Amino acid sequence: VINVALVWSALLPLRALHASASRVAAGDLDARVRLPPLADAELVQVADTLNRLLDEVTADRARMRALATDVI
Repeated sequence: VINVALVWSALLPLRALHASASRVAAGDLDARVRLPPLADAELVQVADTLNRLLDEVTADRARMRALATDVI
């Protein structure tokens, strides 16, 4: 029982990453990865990188909309 609980809690960050990536794949560019406080450092780096990427994509889309409005 303890081993199951440990494995389950160890996989929580991967589940969070998967859930956010699935939302993005479905078109939700507002999705961000929120990891549990005790997440592995490497997973935190991956999550931060994905979140920064999504922030940049969102900002680029806003700039494109503004440019389109200025041109039209």
